[in-house]
Amino acid sequence: MSTSAVVDIGSNSIKVSVLDRLTGREVLRASESVRLFPAAAGEIILSAEVLEAGAQAVARLVATARGQKADPIVLLGTSALRECVNRTDFDARLRARLTHSLLEGAPGPISEPAQFAFRYEVLKTLGEVIPAQVAERALIVGAGGAFAVVALYLEALGEPPVGGRLPLLRIRELKDKICRLTADERRTLPGIPADRVDIMPAALLTLCILADLTGADAFQLTHRGVRHGMAQLLLGESGKLFS
Repeated sequence: MSTSAVVDIGSNSIKVSVLDRLTGREVLRASESVRLFPAAAGEIILSAEVLEAGAQAVARLVATARGQKADPIVLLGTSALRECVNRTDFDARLRARLTHSLLEGAPGPISEPAQFAFRYEVLKTLGEVIPAQVAERALIVGAGGAFAVVALYLEALGEPPVGGRLPLLRIRELKDKICRLTADERRTLPGIPADRVDIMPAALLTLCILADLTGADAFQLTHRGVRHGMAQLLLGESGKLFS
């Protein structure tokens, strides 16, 4: 049976409905009693405790839907959530928990089936927006923390990137190594900052997926980011980009 699911993130509770895509019949319903109310009147701000409880509840309900092979799974937020000042904090917690659940939610090694499930979910999104084999006609530039950490790791091994080039072969090797290790063992890897250890498995898996989609055999490292691009737009083509 082919199913899809909707997670309704309401003010008083968070619910999931799993539907038969052929008949539209609801085949499963579950609910979590979490109240996403602001701590005080006026500006809508949700406490850290409320945000964490909500993120955990959504993760459990998404796991329930996945157990029914639901695809797609759509999340809908209540007005209290959409209008709260710190909604980006909830987004961050939610993304972290859903990624964690995709990778089996455990501090131990990440199995091949878990990696495959993660790859499937990421490909559904990236495959729609990234042109296939674009590396054949364009330079693939890597900006952001994950690429910088790969460079730090290679430098610690005595293999600093030549001209900022991060070889896919080395990225895949690090991905395979880090997925075989426990969380504690990952902390012993050279060059990887302690505050990045927990997110590196998902980050490296995503980099490998990006390489597969684009056909890249390496990424060109840059320490510039989205803010620099926006600054360039603000300055205009003739403007000097700050360093």
